[in-house]
Amino acid sequence: MQRVGVFLFYDKDGIVDGYIDHYLKELRKVTEYLVVVVNGKLTPEGREKFSKLSDDFFVRENVGYDVWAYHDALDYIGWDELKKYDELILANYTLFGPFYPLSEAFAAMEDKKCDWWGLHRRYEDRNKSTYAGKPLKYGYLPEVPLSNFWVIRKSLFHSYEFRHYWTNIPPIESYFDSCSYHEPTFTVTMCEAGYTFDTFDGESQRGVYRAPTIQGAYDQISRLKLPFVRRKAFYDSNSTLDLSSDVPRQILSYIAEHTEYDCDLIWENLLRTVNQYDLKNWLNLNRILPMNFSTAKPTQVAIAVIFHTYYIDIMKNYLHNIAAFPDGTDFFFTTDTEEKKAELQKLLMPYEKRFHIAYRLVENRGRDVSGLLIGCRDVVLSKKYDLICFMHDKKGIGYRSLYACVGQSFSDCCFENIAPSADYVNNIIDLFNQHPRLGIAVPPPPKNAHYYKVIGGSWGREANYSNVKKLLSQLNISAPLDHQKPPVAPYGTVFWFRPDALLPLFEKVWRYTDFPVEPSANDGELPHAIERIYSLVAQGRGYYPTVVMTSSYAEQEVTRMTEIAHTYVGFTIEYAGSKRFLHDATFQFSRLLTASSKSITVPHNNRVTFKRVIKACMPHFLWEYLRKIRCRIKGWTYIPEN
Repeated sequence: MQRVGVFLFYDKDGIVDGYIDHYLKELRKVTEYLVVVVNGKLTPEGREKFSKLSDDFFVRENVGYDVWAYHDALDYIGWDELKKYDELILANYTLFGPFYPLSEAFAAMEDKKCDWWGLHRRYEDRNKSTYAGKPLKYGYLPEVPLSNFWVIRKSLFHSYEFRHYWTNIPPIESYFDSCSYHEPTFTVTMCEAGYTFDTFDGESQRGVYRAPTIQGAYDQISRLKLPFVRRKAFYDSNSTLDLSSDVPRQILSYIAEHTEYDCDLIWENLLRTVNQYDLKNWLNLNRILPMNFSTAKPTQVAIAVIFHTYYIDIMKNYLHNIAAFPDGTDFFFTTDTEEKKAELQKLLMPYEKRFHIAYRLVENRGRDVSGLLIGCRDVVLSKKYDLICFMHDKKGIGYRSLYACVGQSFSDCCFENIAPSADYVNNIIDLFNQHPRLGIAVPPPPKNAHYYKVIGGSWGREANYSNVKKLLSQLNISAPLDHQKPPVAPYGTVFWFRPDALLPLFEKVWRYTDFPVEPSANDGELPHAIERIYSLVAQGRGYYPTVVMTSSYAEQEVTRMTEIAHTYVGFTIEYAGSKRFLHDATFQFSRLLTASSKSITVPHNNRVTFKRVIKACMPHFLWEYLRKIRCRIKGWTYIPEN
């Protein structure tokens, strides 16, 4: 069997990640001649890779999506030359794998009576007449094999119909055109000419999943033994989490435990190309750890704790957190006066037999952030430590409000999810040991009182987003950003991290004059941008963030989040009606609000009053959530209201 292969590659930065190397090496095993066609950019390193991994390759302008890339590749090879081969493989970069030898897939499909086959089947939907708001060519969604991997057999490959189709394809100007016109048009045209297709996944998932390649991806690789999984299965913004559940994490676990495929190839690409907000939600990057027991085996891990101290009067509240660390841990306490230093030494004297304790004076400018980045820069850069835990005393807004419990709750959220007990600290250390791509572990965002605005994360004031973007550029760090998707940040700046994950932040020489003079603002300044950049720097370095919490705190989290979700769902049902999915209900609710704002005539001088009335009638978190949706629809920049 003589096969010729065409592989489409696209990356907005032209970077060829390791998963492509593996893919092409395996593809070479089942092809006699392999051509790679690149849409858009290609780095010098990428050129070198493709020169070794393919028989030939070329770079073309990024127009026409995959369809015209294949068209140009077929012309490049030449139709007379193509006649020398029995089968044609058209494949692209949108798949991770193969997890099993491709020869097994070809063997499994060998006896299938068809003229071409693919991996995945998109089922017919007679009730779907539009896609992405545009009418479908045939008035419905035909059944097709997805074009991410097609094997065209000789009976079709050498036919007049096949060549006529490719020499007369219309312009493809959007992803919609590719999905809605190329796949259906090719399939319907060939089937009407008497040709047939089949797919590796067969028809066993019909009616089981809305999108089998997303929600059914785990079933496909585990039960059906598909050799690939779509990259979109880990982050697809067009699908819904209420259908996917824990599928992405199940996929990773299965691949790691049941195949020889290196999951690090998947992480490398996802961390470079996918917003961490999506990764956190799709991969459930939350870890609930017990604080009363630990089954982790003791390991030789060098740990440092950096603790910035300003409010000496509350330091006694953190003694049990300090005591939770293993004997021999190096502690570095920073504070801004000799008097505070003396009080600290007196308070911590009982711990000097267990820990190595050092005290450092820092300027009171930049608060805890400068205490870490300037006062203990050498500690992080020393390469002496495997893990570092950063803490600082915290009063929060309780210090400036009528109720001190507000700030105390925020402090507890930070400290009691980072180092509440010795067993919990041991479990954190083990978590880092078990997951080498884990770069930073943060507590969940606060949710009490004024802090409910931070539920799920928040950019805060607009200045934070622009400052983070500017800082990432200065640090030469690339990480996907989105106004609507906040980072998985340590809100409160208490967290664990690998020094290597945050290295660029400490290689930069910071000065106290970089930071605002006290008293400084509560949001929108450099320290608040740095608070949000820690996890982004880690991602740019190839590490992922995770949210850690105790089992007791998780119980509170589930209760509170369920209450909030119940309130929101009640609003959607009341105003938008019952829908199939929460995603649909949210979209309809937003449309109704937008339409209402247009249809209700409000005198110009009363519009502010009208807005205040509507705002007062619903919970603030819901008001902000709906504002986010409206801004996304309108293409506006979302700025939270106080």
